[in-house]
Order: sequence, then structure tokens, then C-alpha cells
Amino acid sequence: MALSAAQKAQIAAWYKALQQQIPDFIPRPPQRHMIAEVAKNLAGDSGRHLVIEAPTGVGKTLSYLIPGIALARDEKKRWWSALPTSHCRIRSTVKISPSEQNNP
Repeated sequence: MALSAAQKAQIAAWYKALQQQIPDFIPRPPQRHMIAEVAKNLAGDSGRHLVIEAPTGVGKTLSYLIPGIALARDEKKRWWSALPTSHCRIRSTVKISPSEQNNP
């Protein structure tokens, strides 16, 4: 399945919204590149596995959460992520409620 134009637009809109809503947010080219690669991978446009390695603070978490949540909402699927941190392991899931299914 290829990313649709609507999915690409949603991901871009959410990334742009961060820049507008978070005063100290600094958009970085590596974030945009990682977001695009994760989105393509989740949509099945590229290989089955994707490994991203980057220094702390570059935006790796953001780079998989934005496309992951956007595609899960659009496809009305659950999406899980596990994130190891120095203090704990965080699990996040997105479950789309019926009221959200009609609201982009």
C-alpha cells in the first residue's frame, strides 16, 4: 500500500502544527527525513524493517509517533510502540474511538 496524498498531507499538517503550537520547537531536516522514511515503511512502501540511529534530541520519537498515529487513525487500526528510556519503558497505543473516526 502506498501513502495516499491525504495521508502525506495529514502528516505534514501535524508536523507544521507542532511548529506553530510549541514556541521553542525547532524543526530539523533529519526529523522530516525520518518522518518520511517511517511513514513509507509503515505504509509498506519500503522494506519490512527500518532502523534509525541518531543522537539524543534529534527527534527520533517524534519521527515515528507522527506517521504512526496518522496512519493508525486513517486506517482505523491500533498502533503500538515501545520506547526504552533511561528511567523506564513506555508503551503507547492509539485506539481510534468511533467519534474520532469521522474527524481528521
